[in-house]
Amino acid sequence: MDNLTSCDYPWVIFTLDKSQMAISAEHVQSMVVISDPSKLPNAPAYIRGVSNLRGTIVPVIDLRSPQLATGT
Repeated sequence: MDNLTSCDYPWVIFTLDKSQMAISAEHVQSMVVISDPSKLPNAPAYIRGVSNLRGTIVPVIDLRSPQLATGT
């Protein structure tokens, strides 16, 4: 395995805000489909809520949120 290059791995291709993106599957640990996140009261708009992922509560963050870009 020492001589493997990024071309030796398949790619994960996805669409993000109308742009196609790709990442080497070498860097992907898992892919899951999450249900609608549970809303959190008084959370900033970029926090969409939380979801249960294999028994662990994880935040769901909207990376397209203007609040993240401006830092407000």
